[in-house]
Parts: sequence; structure tokens; C-alpha cells
Amino acid sequence: MVAYARVDLDPPCLRRKWILNNQRCRRLVDEAIKDLSLDLTGLTVLTEAATGLFAMTASVASLAGAKQVMVMGKDSRFGSAKEATDATLDLAREWGCIRALSVVENRSDPVLSEADIVTNLAGVRPIDAELIGRLKSTAVIPLMFEAWEYRPEDIDLNAARARQLMVMGTNEDHPEVDVLSYLGPLACKLFLEASIELYGSRIAVLGSGVFLDKAVTYLKQANAEVAVIEVDKGGSYSADVMRESLKNADGLLVVEHHNKSALLGADAPLSEREISEINQGLVVAHITGNLNRENLVSAGMCSVPGHFAPPGYMSVTTAYVGPKPLIRLHAGGLKVGEIMARARQKELSFTAAVQRLSEHELCQEVF
Repeated sequence: MVAYARVDLDPPCLRRKWILNNQRCRRLVDEAIKDLSLDLTGLTVLTEAATGLFAMTASVASLAGAKQVMVMGKDSRFGSAKEATDATLDLAREWGCIRALSVVENRSDPVLSEADIVTNLAGVRPIDAELIGRLKSTAVIPLMFEAWEYRPEDIDLNAARARQLMVMGTNEDHPEVDVLSYLGPLACKLFLEASIELYGSRIAVLGSGVFLDKAVTYLKQANAEVAVIEVDKGGSYSADVMRESLKNADGLLVVEHHNKSALLGADAPLSEREISEINQGLVVAHITGNLNRENLVSAGMCSVPGHFAPPGYMSVTTAYVGPKPLIRLHAGGLKVGEIMARARQKELSFTAAVQRLSEHELCQEVF
């Protein structure tokens, strides 16, 4: 276990409170605003205060012309609410766009009723019935991910619909967003930090859907020898295929984002102890999926990163690769918010607006 001590920790860029290369980030923000024709003129945005790269979102909204950008922060493993607020305001000040920013410290503040666009980012979540009840009837909630990734614990969709507040997802495959293409580089970075060379290495990939497809394609382009273990709709997979795939593998990549069933353990086809017995030197890289990191460590397995997110969330997002995918995704989400807010300002009914915008190439209806 001593040899694995370094890779069992969160990588430094996940702990960083600041942004590396602010000048490049600002250029990428300007390009995203231009390419997406993001124009928030006259609109008020409620979003998060955050540390690291996530501190940029409020500035993106301000640079896109928002009348007001209200930010909310809360304590997390990435920093305290104060650190998040300070980082967000400091960046906006450096970029010359702090004019629009204001801090909301209380979720019951009446100022929340002024928001036209409410992002579903961590500092704002949960967007529960109480928060929804404080919003105006034309407020909209863009998801900073695709509609199928909707999580009921984050947004009370029934409460939003009861008040006819629009909630729509963001098409991550849109050419001006293109976030899903960074899943492969994300997997590669995790393995490289765990001293797996990729080139000529044997990598098994456990998952399904687009996350699986994108990761496998990129790993093959990196000249890795890839074995696919596909998770079915019921959340299961072939134990025999897994055993054979892991025998001489250097790494196991877990990218199951559709199903929340346990992938290893007593209720799964194989346990952590069993895969340890198959291949003690295996490195397990986790992006998303129901996996218990503590059980892996107890079984003597090396795992990255040092914290596994619960099912439905990502342990490391594409922002771990660099700022561009985050900027494009959040600018795209704000554009979805802009499109919805403009539709409601035109006095389109909730039903008419949803029907019209569900056909938009960037917006996705949440079912």
C-alpha cells in the first residue's frame, strides 16, 4: 500500500483554489460568448460562487451583459463559502466585470425573486420547493448538463412545473459546446497521474452509453489495448468478461453514468476482493458509477482520484482536463437560460415555450 500513497490523494488541481493562466481563460470565455452569441442583456442571473475554474461562471454571465449576477456560495470539500465568494469576486474584479456581481448570503433573501435565470450549480443547489417558491413565475432553470442527467435531489421538478418554471438541459454534443469529447482526455489524465503510460497499456472500461463510447474511442487513439465491459440496462455485466478483461490489465476505467446499481460488491457480479485477487496491480480510475472507494482500498487496490462521487455524479468533471470544456458547458447552459428567458419575456405560455424550445438544437426537454 505504501507505493500507492501518492495516487490515493486528490490531484493538486482538484485542491487548487485559484485559476492557472487567467489570461488564456479570459480569451476562452470571450470566444465562447461570441461563438454561442450569448447575450444576457437585461437579464438577472443567479449562479454559484465557487473556487478554482468554477469561479468563472459568474464572470461569464457578467461579460455576456447580464444586468445583475447574484452569487451564492456554500462550504464544500473544495473550500468554504467565504473562500468561494472571495475567489469569484476576485476573478470578476481582475477581469473588469465585477459591476454586475452581488452576493446572496441567505436562501430566503427576497432579492431572489429578481432572478430570470437560475443555474443548477452546486452553490445554488438544492433548488427545492422553498427556493422555487421565492422565484418569479417567468424564472427559468437551465441544467449545466444534458436532460437525461437530471437528478431529483438537485431540483424539485414537480415544484417547478407546478409554478410553470421552465427547466431544460444543455446539448453537450452541440458543436459550440462539445464537452463530451473531453471524456477521453479526462480518462487519460487520471491514468497518466497514476503512472499508467496508456501507450501500449491494457485498459478495461466498465460502463455504457456515450461516456463509454467516447472514452473507448480516445483510449484506442492513444494506442492503448482496450477491453470493453458493457453495463446493461439493469445495471449488470458479465462477470466472465470482467474476469478475462482484468487478468493482464494495467487499469480499469469506470464510466457508468446511466445506472445507479452497485458495480462491485455483494449485490454486483463481482466484489472488490475478487478483482483484487484477479489482478493485484490494477489501477482503478473512477469518473462516474456506483463504486465504493473504501472497499477498494481495503482490498488493497490502487484507485484514483482520492474521492469517489456518489452515483449520478462525476468524481472529476471535464474541467479536470482544463478550462475550455467547463467554459463551453457553462456558457452553453447560460445560453439555454437566455433562450428560455427570452421566450417567457415574449409572454409565451409555459406549454408553448417548452414545445417550441424542445426543438432547439441546444435545448433539451426534461422528462
